[in-house]
Amino acid sequence: MGIGSLKNLTWLDLIYNNLSGNLPSTLGGLKELQRLHIRDNNIGGNIPEELCQLDKLGELFLSNNKISGSISNCIGNLRLLQRLNLSYNKLTSSIPLNV
Repeated sequence: MGIGSLKNLTWLDLIYNNLSGNLPSTLGGLKELQRLHIRDNNIGGNIPEELCQLDKLGELFLSNNKISGSISNCIGNLRLLQRLNLSYNKLTSSIPLNV
């Protein structure tokens, strides 16, 4: 069973777990997710576009990791997003203006 099968999950907090690897695209299947906190780990790779499918997401904390690449414009489609922290990563773009 993978993380994407936790369909009713509303809050995922994995802060300070020394996690590595990439953020799984299956996170986009967590349609009820309201808070995603994966800061202070060793996560690398890009922010998967599938996160933009999380219509109920109000908080996204991915700071203090090794995430690289650009921030997708689709982040601005997260209409309920109130708190966003992507600081201390290796991102190559600014937060889109529509956020």
